[in-house]
Amino acid sequence: MDHSGTWSECLWCQQLSRSKQPKRDSSLFRSWTAARGKAFDLSASLTLIVDEPEALGAKLQTLAEQHQGYLQKTGTEVVVMRVRNESLEMVLSEIEKMGKIKQKQISGEDVTEAYQDLRVRIENGEKLRERYLDLLQKASKVEDLLLIERELERLNTELDLLKGRQSHLEKESALATIYVDIQKKVRPGPIGAIFVGIYKGLRWLFVWR
Repeated sequence: MDHSGTWSECLWCQQLSRSKQPKRDSSLFRSWTAARGKAFDLSASLTLIVDEPEALGAKLQTLAEQHQGYLQKTGTEVVVMRVRNESLEMVLSEIEKMGKIKQKQISGEDVTEAYQDLRVRIENGEKLRERYLDLLQKASKVEDLLLIERELERLNTELDLLKGRQSHLEKESALATIYVDIQKKVRPGPIGAIFVGIYKGLRWLFVWR
């Protein structure tokens, strides 16, 4: 593996979709969380049909806080939640109780290779910095001192960037993202209700038991 290449988070993605009345994907979560030495970015997206979209934001805010999470985005049409990975299954179960689930999708992105790549590059950079510091102590010419100091400054900047990426990746893989698409439940008016009743009556004329 070439550790000098550009760092990338997007390495592998596995998706699972459910529609209508989805069940909790317990086996899927167990397989993700039980993977030793693995780092995953977990996310879920669902469409929730509710009577009062305006009241849902506050409920999701409370739910996120109960599981040491927060709302990244809130509104009457879309809410984005961040919760700890171990709470994802429970939070999804609670959201399903708030309305009717129209569609649900869960995805997991394996970022283990990206994390290991960063770790190796940081370790190699720190070893190189130690060699530069050793050379700096032994250098006697001014031009050599200036050259080594410039290389040290460049290397320190690169290491700071790599460590920042590593910290960001650790935080991202510790929190799951939940995208909630909110739709208002449509109720037929008086005339619409009549047509619904007629439709149901006609439907039974063509049903054989």
